[in-house]
Formats: sequence, structure tokens, C-alpha cells
Amino acid sequence: MATSTKQTKIQKSLEKYTKDLIHFDKTASEVDKASLKQEVFEKAASAIQSKHSYTELIRKENELVRQRDSSIDMDIEDLTILDYSIKVIRLAQEKREMGHQKNEVTISKAILESGAIMFASSRKTKENTKVIPIEKHANGERVLTYYNPLGKASKFDSRVFIGLHKLWEDKGKNQQFTFTLYELCKVLNLTANGKNYQNIEHALEVLYNLSVEMRYYIKHKDEKIVTTRFHMLSADTTVTNISSETKKTLNIQRAIIFSDLLQLSLLEGYVSYISLALLEDIQKDTAHHLYLLLSSSKINEFGRCEYEFDDLCDIIGIKKEYPKYKKKQLLNEAIQELVEVKVLSRHQYPRGTSKVLLYPSEWFATIINTEGKVIDEKAHDIPLLLERIEEKRVAENRVVINV
Repeated sequence: MATSTKQTKIQKSLEKYTKDLIHFDKTASEVDKASLKQEVFEKAASAIQSKHSYTELIRKENELVRQRDSSIDMDIEDLTILDYSIKVIRLAQEKREMGHQKNEVTISKAILESGAIMFASSRKTKENTKVIPIEKHANGERVLTYYNPLGKASKFDSRVFIGLHKLWEDKGKNQQFTFTLYELCKVLNLTANGKNYQNIEHALEVLYNLSVEMRYYIKHKDEKIVTTRFHMLSADTTVTNISSETKKTLNIQRAIIFSDLLQLSLLEGYVSYISLALLEDIQKDTAHHLYLLLSSSKINEFGRCEYEFDDLCDIIGIKKEYPKYKKKQLLNEAIQELVEVKVLSRHQYPRGTSKVLLYPSEWFATIINTEGKVIDEKAHDIPLLLERIEEKRVAENRVVINV
């Protein structure tokens, strides 16, 4: 029902603009006609791509092409309207694709590599659930456990978390920053209305309550294991501004403080780059996870990213208990979605191995290979970052005591 409603909205927009195009065909001089029509095409495509996802535009194009190909007794003007509509939709897709390639958000590469924001789940949980541990494994060892009294986070919560990074950068990269719900809506390309405000409020509540327990082996020291638990957001304050005259709410501001680990890794430039427009267009949770994973991956000398099949399925949220054929089906669906949005060009399962080979598209490979200027990447391993934060705290406490 939701899909048909959105398709109807696209159709109404198309009718508005194709009416103008037909009008220029009938009334404009040959000298002015081409430029006037091009202005309408650009205006229509810009308006439509800003309100509809890439998938919706693809569906609309397919619908229009079917109508045109099945037309038998359609008159010339109706056929022209269909051709104009298809051209607008294809131009809107191009503009949407350009937005995919604007990777405007910097995310801590250390956090991405840890898997700490790949916590989306489509499964619903009971409201009275107290603690939901969500475990991630690597090589048989538990390395991450997520806890949240509000239940499992959603893909939208993850998108809001990444949107906060855009605001963090826009507002001066300070560990504490203030924003309005309207500003966050704008960053996420959402209409500023009560429903979206409510969804964002809930997402912020989920994110604040989310804590991550990380267990890491420090390889350069004998038998040392670091286990730490922390919140990604260390503080969250709400300020409601009310008009003294009308007593109505003027705006609601939030004051967020990023955790020390998040702030340090961002400031030191060990980052990956994420496109909020692309996140908006990715539909499946598994594809969402796979995109984030690829954003923090490295491309080998053969121009691809390589993973073990079972490890990759586990990371992107495919249940361990599923049979292999089911896992492969769900993984293929995630890969196919990333091929459709041109993040991946193709994939391969080499015979006689348990490997999955993923080939990034040309533009996405360029994004992956663009890294922050850091002197020593090893210094940004999570355990070492945690040690440096602790050393800083101890030093600050000494200064306070001496004073």
C-alpha cells in the first residue's frame, strides 16, 4: 500500500511537469523551445529525486516503459507524455546516483572495523525486555556484545547515528554539540514533521541507551586481553524552547557528547567516508551492513575485497542457524542491491574455496582507497585508543590533584 501511494505521488508530480512540456511544444517558438523544456526537465528531476528513493524511481521507470511498450491505440500526445515522463525519471535517477557518490560523512574507521555501528535488526523485541545482548564473533571468539534496555536498534537508528557525525563536523568537530530536530531532519533528507521528529527522538533514545562491550587481544603484549564497556554517546540533554507569549514550543534542541573513543579516533583522521543519500536508498538491513563493512575494507591487488563466506554472513546479520543455501540466498540479495546502486560491479564464489569475492565499482573503489592522513594506522587499534584515553584521564587527574 505504501509503495503504491508513493508511486501515485510520483505520477502526480510528473503530470504537473509534463503539462508544462506539452504547453511549450504547442506555444513556444523553435528558438526558445529547447531551452525552456530543458529547464523543466531539470526542475522536475531535481524535485522528484529529492522526495523519492532510487528504488522507487526504478519501479516508476519500469512501469512507464511497460505502458509505452504495450500502447497500441494511444495518440501522439499521450505517447509524448510517456516519453517525457521516462526522460524525467531517468534524469532523476542520474541525480540520485550523483548524490550516492557524495560521501559527505566521516566515520571513525576504528569504529567501523569493530562493527560497533552494524547493529541494525529487523526483528522486533518485546517492550518489557530488560537487556538485549547482541553478539558479534570473529574467529570463534566473542569480540563485541551490545546491550540495550530498549531492545535491538533499527537501520533507521544507525542512519541517525551517522547523521550525528555530519552535524558534528558541520558544527566544528567539538565533542559536545547542540542541534535541533529540524537540523537533523535536513541532514537525513526527511520532512520536518511531527512523525519524523518522534522517530528521531526514539532513535536518539535508543542510541543513548546502547552500550558496547568490546573484547580485544593486544597482539604486541603477551596474554593481555582488554574488555571494556562504554556508550557511543556519553551524554544527551534535551532543551525545549517555549514562546513566552503563546506558550507553544518554538523548537527542541539536543546537546550530544560523543564518547572519548569516538572523538579521538575522528579527530586523528583515521576515518571512512559514508554517503547519507546512499544509506537512505539501501532497503535491506543486510545490504546496509554490507555497505558499511565495505566502506571500512581494503581492496587487494586484484581489485576486490575478500571474505570468508560464514564470517561475512555473520557480520551482516544473517542467522548462524540458517542452512547454507538460505544464507547464500540472503547474501546474494544484499549483494544484488549494492550492484543496483552501483556500489559493487560483480561478485564471485571461487570453486573449491569458502571465499566470497566482492568487486567494488570504479567510483566506490576510489572512496575506499581515500583515507585520512594518519602517521601510524596501528595506533588506531581500539585497544590502543582505549589505553591512550585512560592515560590521558590519569594525567588530567594528577594535574587536578597537584593544583
